[in-house]
Amino acid sequence: MSNRLTPVSMTGRMAYIVMCIEKYLIIKYPDRDWRTLSKVLWKSTSMNWGDWAELYSNYIPDVILQYDAYDSDEFADYIDENTFLLLRRFTPVSHPAMKMLPLILSTHF
Repeated sequence: MSNRLTPVSMTGRMAYIVMCIEKYLIIKYPDRDWRTLSKVLWKSTSMNWGDWAELYSNYIPDVILQYDAYDSDEFADYIDENTFLLLRRFTPVSHPAMKMLPLILSTHF
């Protein structure tokens, strides 16, 4: 079997990943509004790859949930207050998945 993704650009591959994430979230949590998160994810297809880690590291729950309120000194360059508040609502601290997050983030794949 040949590798069908070989001729697809890295941007194309990222677009495919974003589409898969969107589909999963819509099926798994159909009652939530994923538009803001979708806009954030689609930024990855039009930006310098070297900037991804810095941008997206601010969006992970482990970072967002460290703050009870929006901190403009911490997030001003990446996340506006409305987006921050929306991301805080996506996963409550009491959610069982949050207990596993530190383990998942520290595991090397």
